[in-house]
Amino acid sequence: MLRKLIIVILVIFAQILNAQSYSIKDTAFNSNSDYKVISSINWSPDSKKLVFSATENGDDQFDIFVYNLPESSIKNMTSSENDELNPVWHPDGDKLIYDKVIDSTTNIFVYNPSSKTEKPLFNRDIRSRQGSYSMDTMLVCFSGFDIIADNWQIYTYDFIYDNLNQLTKSEFNSQNPVFSPNGKHIIYEEVDSSSKTILKMMNWYGKSELSIDTLEGSNAFWDNDSWRFNYISKTLNDEELISLRYNGQSPLQLISKQTNLKDFIISPDKLYYAMVLKGIYFDYLIIGSLNW
Repeated sequence: MLRKLIIVILVIFAQILNAQSYSIKDTAFNSNSDYKVISSINWSPDSKKLVFSATENGDDQFDIFVYNLPESSIKNMTSSENDELNPVWHPDGDKLIYDKVIDSTTNIFVYNPSSKTEKPLFNRDIRSRQGSYSMDTMLVCFSGFDIIADNWQIYTYDFIYDNLNQLTKSEFNSQNPVFSPNGKHIIYEEVDSSSKTILKMMNWYGKSELSIDTLEGSNAFWDNDSWRFNYISKTLNDEELISLRYNGQSPLQLISKQTNLKDFIISPDKLYYAMVLKGIYFDYLIIGSLNW
């Protein structure tokens, strides 16, 4: 199995376009068969740690794990009886936010690893999930449940003015919003009635800027300078990793014709990558370094 996985990794990076001028250098971590399902990978601001949510082999509960790159170690950060999903680093790198499912209700919590304490991210009566901070930490965007429309929409919460603002009012579910590092844009997914996932972008106060509706798109992440964003595009038989300028122009195909690519993200310093491959029985997390 390990040999097959290494071959898959080599195939992936053999298809990265020369336009980006980077290639695989070394593999630092391979989860092998430790985790049944892996989701929501996210690099720390200093590029030294990767947080992810996963179910360990033999367990169906999602917990939060952190891989420490300099120490080559992995730590289970949560061990409650509830599912914890979609972890994201606070911009200061000292805290995490994640979704916690309690009695079938999902809300965002903030966790301090030093004190090992958690609390709700904000005190509002709204089901919330999939948070993403602005770099100045004044705002967090998230997917919140609109009880009138009976679906999920994109909201922001302002920590300074204690203001909750609904940005989207779509007939479809809106999910997985991600703030650009400069705080000007939010990219998110809209799932239509046929379950097709479309990437859309708006500015920080909700004005629509971009819709990528030619192919399915998901798992978006920004370059650190906010000039480009990257996402997984699903074709008929496989997945591709696509890069676009913030205005939707100058497309680059970073990875082509790759089956079972579930998630991919490059560290803020662009020295490391992390990806999740979906296997038959397990998901595989691979972390490694890049050559530019």
